[in-house]
Amino acid sequence: MTATDRRPGADPQPMQPASEPTRDERRSAFDAAAVLIRNSEAPVNRMAGEALAIKAVSDLASGRLNPARLESGRPMLDAAAVQQLCRWVVDELYGLGPVEALLRDPLVEEIAVTRWDLTFVYRSDGSVVELHRPLWDSPSALVDWLGRLARTKSRTERAFNSQSPLLVLDLGGGLRLEAHRDCSLHTGFTLRRNTLKKATLSELSAGGMMPVEVADFLAASMRCRSLRTVFTGGTGDGKTTLVRACLAELDRLTRVVTIEDTAELDFFDDELHPNVESWEARTANAEGVGGVTLGDLVRHALRARPDWLIVGECRDYDAAVPMLGAMTHGQSSLTTVHAQSARDALGKLALYLMEGGMDDIVAYSQLAMAVDFVVHVQRDGETGRRHVHEIIEVTPVEGRRTGHNVVWSARGPVPATMSNERAQRLRDVGFDPRRLGGLASMNGAGR
Repeated sequence: MTATDRRPGADPQPMQPASEPTRDERRSAFDAAAVLIRNSEAPVNRMAGEALAIKAVSDLASGRLNPARLESGRPMLDAAAVQQLCRWVVDELYGLGPVEALLRDPLVEEIAVTRWDLTFVYRSDGSVVELHRPLWDSPSALVDWLGRLARTKSRTERAFNSQSPLLVLDLGGGLRLEAHRDCSLHTGFTLRRNTLKKATLSELSAGGMMPVEVADFLAASMRCRSLRTVFTGGTGDGKTTLVRACLAELDRLTRVVTIEDTAELDFFDDELHPNVESWEARTANAEGVGGVTLGDLVRHALRARPDWLIVGECRDYDAAVPMLGAMTHGQSSLTTVHAQSARDALGKLALYLMEGGMDDIVAYSQLAMAVDFVVHVQRDGETGRRHVHEIIEVTPVEGRRTGHNVVWSARGPVPATMSNERAQRLRDVGFDPRRLGGLASMNGAGR
């Protein structure tokens, strides 16, 4: 993986070394491995499948590929080239094909492909690398690869074609892919890896995402019944990681329903959290039928007796209206919103409610009844470190907007107060709100 200065007119693909496998040789090796695995008499798990694939490729190289090269006067595939071919076949069979080699680098956070021959790799140290060689042989090869992922790698089969030109997939292992075609100049995609793995609030605190008192506040909020929290931030700022850590504070038998466009939370665990329903929205087929929206799932979830209702992200009125309605009626809930600040998130949620037909005063009043706290996370532009930036308490409407108190800020102590009602609920579960700092007293503005 090397960086290159790609200029107009420059050759996008340097000549392939003669000892490297050609495209036809790679295809022959893949077919040979697939046939051997398919014809195996015993069930084949991944480990056994990889062993069979390596045997098939090695036999093919020595029995057919190298003799053909020798006869045509080309250099034979050496041991390193055969090993490379084996790795390529295994990646195609059991991994994500061309991008699998990049993902073996733990520092890789995102891979952006703007055209079949233009690939950019973003690393956790802040560097961006443009690949010197295309990962696909042609535009159609990239389209075929994305279509195969859509059909085989998601919980529900997805379409990726001219009728369904936008694709979002959870690929497991913290990988999330968006892809686009037809409505864009070129077919392309972005593959993002959540480098913050499953962690507890204590572990995130120890890693510098928040001070201990904030971690303890969040843990206490999960012990309070009927507390409703919104987590905000930008893409990749750590919202999902923080929500997952908060959920880990729940008791083993707490019934949780998680609802997402594309399943990312991965909270269900046979041992630790078995009473979890994980639901995913589904797009309609080409005839426009079979679609299941976030709003449909939220409305249905209220019949599933959730102790906690989790919506991965509120991004329009279809999900926001039923979700905030449930929160208004005291349903213990968490959700996330893409926003640049905690206050912006309130405005965004109010806008979604207004899109659903509410006037502004009713929308903000609904928010004031539905949401208790907003937690904003963001990434430092210089260091790339993710951290909790601010926590606000939502208070009754002031004028025509929802009021709020800043109860904690990464910028330092704040002269804010918290309503008596919420402060007492936190004290009842063992957390003193004064630990957040800057809380000289508690006011009487509880609702």
